[in-house]
Amino acid sequence: MIGWPQFLKFGVALFLTSFGPALFWWLDGRPVALPDAPTGKLQCVSYAPYRAGQSPFDAGFTVPRWQIEQDLALLARHVDCVRTYATDQGIAEVPAIARQVGLKVMLGAWIGGDSANNARQIADLIRLANAYPDVIKAVIVGNEVLLRREQSA
Repeated sequence: MIGWPQFLKFGVALFLTSFGPALFWWLDGRPVALPDAPTGKLQCVSYAPYRAGQSPFDAGFTVPRWQIEQDLALLARHVDCVRTYATDQGIAEVPAIARQVGLKVMLGAWIGGDSANNARQIADLIRLANAYPDVIKAVIVGNEVLLRREQSA
């Protein structure tokens, strides 16, 4: 027969192991009110123009200009800037279209294990940054290449 102190310890232990994690996740998962952005828009969002059935891993695919125009026109109502990750597959059109709809661009170059493609990405990045200095507010070169271990530091 167990006494009251042992029963109480068992009850507390049962509560903490059964309901403690549930309480933690319930508290952690509650909605949090965020303050509005001063302009009513987000500062910048990542933009990859691929839709269902389209993939950046399909080397022969080019995103149609009209699709980027649709996307950026929609995004311009909600954000001030888009961040891209490459310059190929039609994404080099983003700065020109962004200018038309009033967006800024943080333009990325996808760097990987293919040195010829890396050279093209960097050349495109330089060309676009020079052609659209009013639109391109930053360039980003190979930010994930070290994570993927395709290049060394």
